[in-house]
Amino acid sequence: MARIAASAIITRRRLAQTRRSGKRITGSPVRRRDRRDFQSLESLQAYVIAAQDARWVKVYRRNERGAWREQPDVYRDGETFELPRLTRAISIGEVYDGILDGDGRSLLR
Repeated sequence: MARIAASAIITRRRLAQTRRSGKRITGSPVRRRDRRDFQSLESLQAYVIAAQDARWVKVYRRNERGAWREQPDVYRDGETFELPRLTRAISIGEVYDGILDGDGRSLLR
């Protein structure tokens, strides 16, 4: 779960910057530079970027040779994904439980 937490840290940092500037967030809150920071960690095998206004995640993974794949795997509501060293799959519903409803509306008030 540390990999999920790491992506949440970057997302929170970007949200804080956006709130201070008064701009609305569009697109992925994790920039290419941030991804390179993650990808420079040799022990990291995969990491998750969760959308903030829809129920989907991107999972960036290393290939068999240890290089990062060009494109992430994308999982949407109703699907599950696996991460290295976790003993079970994670459902998109679990990721967004208590955060977003099925239509992408925030449950946080």
